[in-house]
Amino acid sequence: MAKMQNNNYASNVFQGVKPFRSLETEMEDALKKQLDNKVDFDAKREIKDHIAEGVTKAFTEVYSVFPAEFLFKALCAASQTNFNEYTVSKDTYKIKGKAIKDEGSCALNIEITKVDDNTSCIEFQKKSGNLMIFFKVIEEIKKNLPIAVEEEEDKKEEKASN
Repeated sequence: MAKMQNNNYASNVFQGVKPFRSLETEMEDALKKQLDNKVDFDAKREIKDHIAEGVTKAFTEVYSVFPAEFLFKALCAASQTNFNEYTVSKDTYKIKGKAIKDEGSCALNIEITKVDDNTSCIEFQKKSGNLMIFFKVIEEIKKNLPIAVEEEEDKKEEKASN
């Protein structure tokens, strides 16, 4: 029978497996550090029902299949980078923010509402200020959000590709 030689290679090859961490867990840990515990993610928040007003607001509403808690954490991170001042509600999934740019300022609210059991809606509401800044802030926040592509956009892309 052959003898195994003792070498130091084993310590560099494999030492074990780290437990799998979900994207949400890693994001929450990073957010706690980033926000310096300014936001209590453990607070029990109430989600309001989405009220469709007949007309889809293509630019100020975003639909997602991700859970409201996950979206709220992503919005809190986006608020820190896109707003000069912001406050987070302790009771609902709502963030009030103010963006100050060279062109002027804009105050807005971001709220997550429940469409159905699997879908959430992120609503952006302008409260005061410059309309162009409002749209620029929404665009920047949307770039960093995990969202579901709307069916209408899918159909448009299919038609364009055919």
